[in-house]
Formats: sequence, structure tokens, C-alpha cells
Amino acid sequence: NLQLSNENAELSSRLSTDQRAVQTLTDRLAQAAASYKQLQETLQQQKSNTLKLQEQWQKEKELLERELTTAKDTLQHLTLVESALNSQTLKNQALEQDKERLLKETADRDQK
Repeated sequence: NLQLSNENAELSSRLSTDQRAVQTLTDRLAQAAASYKQLQETLQQQKSNTLKLQEQWQKEKELLERELTTAKDTLQHLTLVESALNSQTLKNQALEQDKERLLKETADRDQK
């Protein structure tokens, strides 16, 4: 009977130790599950943020491309205007020279 009582006490002690170990493992598992859930939420948030940033970058890229196209068109137009202005300036200079020549010829004729 004493032997059974000793064995019972030892088994009770082991059971208590095993129960504490199970509780510790259960607590760790719960912590790991909570950490896993938090990591999943963080990952999902990062994916969402990345998607938003990609959308913003795409919109910005499209805006910059439109602005670049507008700037190129404006530059092309200004180049044409500059060319026409240079041509007109040369014509005006030639006309001024003709005018000066004609005025001189007229003055020379009037003096004779």
C-alpha cells in the first residue's frame, strides 16, 4: 500500500509537471499565433501601402509624360516661331538696306 501511495505521489508530481509544461507550451503557442496574426496584418498593410504607392507613382509618371509631351510640343512650336522670326528679321534688314540705298540714290539725284 505504501508503495502504491509513493507511486501515486510520483505520478501526481509528474502529472503536475506535465500539466505545467502543457500550459507553458499552450501559452507559447498562443503567443506564436498572436505574433503570426500580427505579422500577417502587417504584411497585408505593407502590401496595401505598396499598391497605393505603385498607383501614385503610375499617376505621377503619366502626369510627367503628359507634361513632357506638352513641353516637347511647345519647344517645337517655339522653334518654328523662332525660325519665322529670324526669317522676317532678315527680310526687314534687307528692306532697310534697300530703303537706305533708295534714299541715298534719291538724295544724290536731287543734288545733281
